[in-house]
Amino acid sequence: MSLVTDIIKLQLLFERTAFFAELAEDTAGEARVFSNFARQLGEISDPLDPGLSPARLAALCRRAGMEDEVKGWFECGVLGCLENLRRRYPDTLDELYFMPELSARAVRLLLARGVDSAEELERRCESGEIREWDEFPQNFADRAMKLVRRRRRAIYRCFLPEANALMSEAVEALREGNRAAVVAPAGECRRRRELVSSLDLVMENGEPAETTAILRRLGWKKLPSEPSEWDMAFGLISRKFSYAVHHVPSAYFGARLCLVTGSNGHIYELRRRLLRRGLRLTWHGVLDK
Repeated sequence: MSLVTDIIKLQLLFERTAFFAELAEDTAGEARVFSNFARQLGEISDPLDPGLSPARLAALCRRAGMEDEVKGWFECGVLGCLENLRRRYPDTLDELYFMPELSARAVRLLLARGVDSAEELERRCESGEIREWDEFPQNFADRAMKLVRRRRRAIYRCFLPEANALMSEAVEALREGNRAAVVAPAGECRRRRELVSSLDLVMENGEPAETTAILRRLGWKKLPSEPSEWDMAFGLISRKFSYAVHHVPSAYFGARLCLVTGSNGHIYELRRRLLRRGLRLTWHGVLDK
C-alpha cells in the first residue's frame, strides 16, 4: 500500500482516537495531541490531486518532519490506545461518532443521560424529553433530530476521508496493474461531498477483464455478469458503497468524466448551451442533434 493511502488511513485513525480520548476526560490531554496530528496529516495529503504522487507526498512528509512519525505511530501503539478507549463504551456509540456535528463533549453529556445510540437519541427527541435537559441549548433537540434523519438517508454512505482512502487504494491498484491506463476519480469524491454514497472512476485504455481481477483482489463484489466493452458497473460492497468503473475510449473520456461527476445543475447548463449550437451532450461525447 502506498504512502498516500497509509496517511489517509492514519488520519482517520487519529481523528477517531482523538474523539474517544476527549470523551474519556482522563485522557483529554492526549486528545489534543491526536487531533493536532490528524490535522497536520490532512493538510499534506490529497488523493485527488493528480500531482500528488507517493514520492511527492513522501517529500512533503520529510519537509514537515513527519515521515518517521507516520511510520512509527503504529509501532508505538496508537491502535492499542484506541482499542483500550473503545472498551469503555458500547459498540452502538459509533453511531453517534459518525455524526460529525456532535462533539465529544456533547456525546459525553448524552452518555450521562443514558443515550448511547442513534436509536436512543431519536427516541428521546421524539418524546420531547431532551428539551428538558438544562445542559443542552434550546435548539439542540431540533438539531439532533435532523442528524438522526440524515443518518437514516446515509445508511449506505460514508464520510469523505474514508471514501478518499478507498478511492486512492483503487486508483493506485488500477494504475499499477495497467500502466497504460488513465484513471480518474469522478462523482461525489471529485466534488468533495461530505457524505459519499458511491465511488466512481473513469478509465481510459483499460481492459474490463483485467480491471475485474484487480478490483476483486481489493474486495469489490457483485460484479455484473455481462459487462459491456466500454462500461462496467460494480455493485455494493460491505453493504455501504456502490462502485462504478466506466471504461471509455479516449474520445469519450472528458465527456464521461463530466457527466459522472456532475453536478446536475452544471450538466443542465452545459447541455443548454450545447443545444443553442445544435449539439447535444451524451455518454459518448458531444454529438450533432
